Amino acid sequence: MYESKWHHYFDNYKDLYTYNDIEYYQDLLVKVGFVKEQTEITEEIFEYMFSDRKELIGFFSQTWPQLQFIPTELTDQFMNEYANNFIRVFSSENESNKIQLKLKMMTIYIKQNIYK
Repeated sequence: MYESKWHHYFDNYKDLYTYNDIEYYQDLLVKVGFVKEQTEITEEIFEYMFSDRKELIGFFSQTWPQLQFIPTELTDQFMNEYANNFIRVFSSENESNKIQLKLKMMTIYIKQNIYK
């Protein structure tokens, strides 16, 4: 995405996603009225496995708001180049020869007392 021929498409891009730590969410839950004993937050690595480049491109095509900045006629070229770079840089060897994508996932559990 940061290669020179694509970079100018993202000049005005602002990431709308926020990436906060567990403490941030614990504090937020307390601020909205939950007591710490009612909540549990876990953080783990979630692993996606893709059979091939086409599956990887399909996943990114459905989950990336950044694609709106690429002209429609260039989307396939952009995604192919991105997939090639992703596989080269991030994909690790595995027994199944599948493409791995590991993402950090946070889950928030809230226990509610229904017997008030």
